[in-house]
Amino acid sequence: MAVTKRPHALMLAFPAHGHVKPMMQFAQVFCAQGFHITLVNTENMHDKMLKSGSIQSMGGISFESIPDGLPPQHGRTSHQIDELCKSLTNSFSPHFEKVIDKLNNSADVPPLSCIVYNGIMSWAQKSAKRLGIPGVSFWAASACGFNIYFSMPLLVEKGYIPLKGMCLPPSFTKALIWNLTGFVVFLLYDILSEILEDKESMEPFTVYMVEV
Repeated sequence: MAVTKRPHALMLAFPAHGHVKPMMQFAQVFCAQGFHITLVNTENMHDKMLKSGSIQSMGGISFESIPDGLPPQHGRTSHQIDELCKSLTNSFSPHFEKVIDKLNNSADVPPLSCIVYNGIMSWAQKSAKRLGIPGVSFWAASACGFNIYFSMPLLVEKGYIPLKGMCLPPSFTKALIWNLTGFVVFLLYDILSEILEDKESMEPFTVYMVEV
């Protein structure tokens, strides 16, 4: 298949292993259907993949890397996830646009046909609209997890999140949730266990997800 005739999908993964790996698997499905694939990672994640040999094993996929806006010494751990999210939101988009322009002006790859982005990085949809091509949100977690995040505005409206203070009464964590679409009744603790165990690091991320 000639390069100029192949559809070209630009795929943007959130820089965490649990998000990058599913996106890479999804990319392989696109490759099998004749797509040219360019996968965009942060420079930090790209370096980790190079060291692990993950990139070398992904034949047929091109890679681009972009700075995430955090200093090299930043740990980028799960306890600092809110800092990473905010940095990506504030600084990643201009670099992403440069990659788009670079690819669309390259004689070595076909022009972009669509952008597939992690649902956490919803600002990528603006780039797709600018180009007049489809933008597709890809959610790497389970359908149950997606529904919980999708329902966060309702949980905020009902006063369950964001959590207030570090000490919560058992009656609060044992509260029954009835009115989330797609769920039967369940305990609040069932969906907030990570936050309840580590509020200082997880609560800012929960607030960020509500805003997204």
